[in-house]
Amino acid sequence: MAVQVPFLDCCGQPALDDVRCWVRSECGTISLRICRGCGAHWYFHLKEYGISGAEYDRRSWYVRVTEAEAPALAQSDRPPSIRLFADRDGIARTEDGIQKIRGVPDFVG
Repeated sequence: MAVQVPFLDCCGQPALDDVRCWVRSECGTISLRICRGCGAHWYFHLKEYGISGAEYDRRSWYVRVTEAEAPALAQSDRPPSIRLFADRDGIARTEDGIQKIRGVPDFVG
């Protein structure tokens, strides 16, 4: 089932499906996703932090994966190092909104 992600910039109507999921837990997800609209691949990282009681902070990061990298990542049993994306533009989604970022922050690794 594709997830609509309208703030991504790969095409007019981005909807992502998992290609490979390396981590899925109650605290987060790390996966390789593909856009149904244009075929672009995205590294997706979701992290949830407990703050206090029932309160939590939920953050997600998206970074574009190149066509050359996608096949190897899809076959890998382990998620890539976030260092792979250090010099790439990405998009972060937090409770404060959506913002462009550079790579994936070190603290999520």
